[in-house]
Amino acid sequence: MTLIIAATRPSSALLGTVGLLSFDILNARCMFCFSTWLEMEHQNKKNAPFDFTGWQDVTKPDCPTQTNAVDCGVFTTRFAEYLSRDADFDFTQDDMAYYRRRMTYELVKVKLMNE
Repeated sequence: MTLIIAATRPSSALLGTVGLLSFDILNARCMFCFSTWLEMEHQNKKNAPFDFTGWQDVTKPDCPTQTNAVDCGVFTTRFAEYLSRDADFDFTQDDMAYYRRRMTYELVKVKLMNE
């Protein structure tokens, strides 16, 4: 399960929405649990209810799926990177070893590689 809170650009396919993006088959329950947690945390920290006005929950059921218990960070960075470019999610679980090596290289070299 990957859940991303995103403020998208007005030019994106989501038309500048701010909200919760869920990439999972269990998304409805997870979205409910996360928004409930967010509301409770906001009430606890700010002593005021969270204002969800203008937020939209977006579900992407036909997206890449993680099939192990170790690639969640790599998947999350891929989703964020692809969302930042308004790109289609064209990666798979099989690509994660490559992206892990690539991320390591970029961190060590302190330089992003071109696609």
